[in-house]
Amino acid sequence: MEPSRNRLKHAAFFVGLFIVLFLIAMKRQTPPYAFTHNQTLVTQNPPYFTQLTIPKPNDALSVHASSLISLPNDNLLSAYFSGTKEGARDVKISANLFDSKTNRWSEAFTILTKEELSHHSHEY
Repeated sequence: MEPSRNRLKHAAFFVGLFIVLFLIAMKRQTPPYAFTHNQTLVTQNPPYFTQLTIPKPNDALSVHASSLISLPNDNLLSAYFSGTKEGARDVKISANLFDSKTNRWSEAFTILTKEELSHHSHEY
């Protein structure tokens, strides 16, 4: 009975030692991801601000939850939910493209409807 008690003590000691060493190693390897220094932006030109209205779909009484994405060709894509109201059966995902050469937004177009989502996801 004595040898099994010693084995249990040794096992507990080595497990505890492993945990302590693991925590010490993790603390030293973890970089401070949340804290980055701000970089100073140096530019020759002053900032340019303008206000443009993004045209919504003709059949949409409400648009909400928009996202703005910068595209590789210096254009922008604005995507949002559109429909009669939030949560209505006619809600769809619509979008507009901003052309940086003409400085204009395109007319709204549909990216995804409820029916297309059901069809492609094989749900409902």
